[in-house]
Amino acid sequence: MAWAWKPYRVVGLSMEPTLVEGDWLFVQKEDPKRDDLVVFVEPGTGKYAIKRVAAVPGEAVQIVDGDLYLDGEVRQRALTSVEDLVPMLDIAGEEVDASLAFSKQGFARAGARHWKLEGTGVAFLQRPPTADYLVHGDSITGELPAQDLGLEVEFDLLTSDSELHLVLRKGKSTFAAVLSRSGERLQLLLQAPNQLVEEVLLEVSLPNPSTSGTAFFTLADHAMTFVLNGKVVAADFAYPTPQPHQNSELPVEFRKMEHAGVGGIGPLMVGRIRLGRDILYRSSGTYGGAKAFQLAEGQYFLLGDNSPQSRDSRQYGPVPSERILGIVTSRVWPRGWTDRGWPLD
Repeated sequence: MAWAWKPYRVVGLSMEPTLVEGDWLFVQKEDPKRDDLVVFVEPGTGKYAIKRVAAVPGEAVQIVDGDLYLDGEVRQRALTSVEDLVPMLDIAGEEVDASLAFSKQGFARAGARHWKLEGTGVAFLQRPPTADYLVHGDSITGELPAQDLGLEVEFDLLTSDSELHLVLRKGKSTFAAVLSRSGERLQLLLQAPNQLVEEVLLEVSLPNPSTSGTAFFTLADHAMTFVLNGKVVAADFAYPTPQPHQNSELPVEFRKMEHAGVGGIGPLMVGRIRLGRDILYRSSGTYGGAKAFQLAEGQYFLLGDNSPQSRDSRQYGPVPSERILGIVTSRVWPRGWTDRGWPLD
């Protein structure tokens, strides 16, 4: 009789922080879809392995500048929360000052978890972030710059003149999401190098304004997204190509270094801050580069979420369907974490 599901134990680092060594999973016999996690028999070694389905039969796959391309177009995921990204930072209260130096930018403590800004200011991370990630609350340091950041902030606009500014830099270009007029107006702005005045890329009047809650802003997969209290205000909005740093002494991958900051015009309250990033796929192996690889019928392209530590379809090519044992349906143990590695509140 065919099995309905089986338990499997995670070994290795290739799926961190989504899956951590020692995790126990339920796997069900089912045809895989894109983004499913699958258990399969690895080509070459015959060992059981777990990876994510990056491309399905009939698609042409490429990896260019850290992004996944399918049939010549960058793969864009629907991002509605920082929890759709790889966890990098999850802070409130005193921890905020250690990461963003709020106290040097005009913020003052306002209780155990909050900071209050009376004037005007933006506090950036103390250093441009590398591709770090959190595993059960502990930070694992990455080697390369982080790519495609997303910033989520708890906020409270205390007057009609208060503004919340979420700022993301890519190379020499600065992008900002500005929530103002008692939460009635959203502006997406660009300040390019040598440009004194910010360019308004998009302005939206919100039908259901909110002066408090959670705001999420991301630049990922070549598109902007802004979400307010779980409702998408702007999605998949294409932005101008950022200008890289021109310093020839910088390695190429560091010329598009990204940065993140939080601030605005007071009086403004800021609480919990979470920072995430998209998966940065490294180009490597015979199949994991800019040259498109066409998948035949019954072939799947499987990648590890922790790309620098993963041996996957970039090295051994597509995996035939008969080698796939099933899809991961749930984490049996430990519980308390989302499917991207964020703690469950």
